[in-house]
Amino acid sequence: MRFLSLQSHVAYGYVGNRAATFPLQRLGHEVWAVNTVEFSNHTGYGAWRGRTAPAEQVADIVQGIEALGLLPRCDALLTGYVGEAALADVVLDTARRVRAANPRAIWCCDPVLGDTDTGIYVKPGIDTFSASRRFPPPTSSRPTISSWSISPAARSRRWPMPWRPCARC
Repeated sequence: MRFLSLQSHVAYGYVGNRAATFPLQRLGHEVWAVNTVEFSNHTGYGAWRGRTAPAEQVADIVQGIEALGLLPRCDALLTGYVGEAALADVVLDTARRVRAANPRAIWCCDPVLGDTDTGIYVKPGIDTFSASRRFPPPTSSRPTISSWSISPAARSRRWPMPWRPCARC
């Protein structure tokens, strides 16, 4: 399979593209990793250094992959942590582009929000993003139990798409 993966990258730890790329490659899959952030570590630690990729940069990289004619060959889109709400718009646009190029492509979305012990650790606006946008539903959306339980949409029992929590992700 060929994966387009829009997720975080950390120097210390294993989350996002840092956790997904090598295992998928080891299993023989091709991964086109696009980093949404470059951080020293997972933001759940409370302190970190680094930068969120500008939305224009991530969109430009995706457009470059599209210009190579690769999107019709993309079998799966993986999405995770986004550092800014503007990046979430790029994720949704990418999902539309991938689905337009290959209607059989799956979209596996991990809507990272935070943890039950530390609360929401994404920037304001990201936690309520999905309630304010219309977008194609992912094939699989598996927030962790902690992201599920602290989500404003879960508390109001209104999910804009069929998300179900995943106890072990």
